[in-house]
Amino acid sequence: MLPFDLTKALAGAEVVYRNGEVPLEWHYFEKSQAVYPIITISENGTEMKHTPRGIRDLHQHSPFDLFLKEPEMFVNKSEGICMTSIVYYSRKEAEKDCQPPCKTYRLVEVTDK
Repeated sequence: MLPFDLTKALAGAEVVYRNGEVPLEWHYFEKSQAVYPIITISENGTEMKHTPRGIRDLHQHSPFDLFLKEPEMFVNKSEGICMTSIVYYSRKEAEKDCQPPCKTYRLVEVTDK
């Protein structure tokens, strides 16, 4: 997940809660003077308020703080060579440029733990 960015969220980036759940709806009230001008509706119908930074509770982390979903990325690989100079943000676009024996793979985050 990426840190919540209101500008990116308003431009269409997918918003998720810290716990990975996707809000059914979310609204930003630009003209509001309230500390919590963002309202979200969770999957169970609960209405929650957030700051412009996506924070639900100013005093502690909440599973319902807002984040941006990291976009999936894809690369094409042909005969053992991964063509990483071209990264696609949809499998459909990657496969369109992939001619056999090329295959399309989804990039995943790899971390050492």
